[in-house]
Amino acid sequence: MLYKIVEEPEFSAKIKKLKKIFPRTDDFLKGLYNILSHVPFVWGTPIPKEPGQKYGAYFVGESLEVGKFPPFKILYRVDDDCVYLISISGIIM
Repeated sequence: MLYKIVEEPEFSAKIKKLKKIFPRTDDFLKGLYNILSHVPFVWGTPIPKEPGQKYGAYFVGESLEVGKFPPFKILYRVDDDCVYLISISGIIM
């Protein structure tokens, strides 16, 4: 079963800004979508759900630095058939 990928508004806004800085952002997203649509429970590390959060399991995953494209942390939630990309932030080395 492939999971449907859904970008939350905060994630989409940050990606839009990243595309202006890093021309290969679409390549990064393509890889991220591929991984999360197939194995969302394997890639990230589970994090505890906080009161008031939506149904599903929450994870944080870290990408690798590739050339001049920096590493990022991605917060996402997985429910029965979707992966919700919540937030993305740069990792400061």
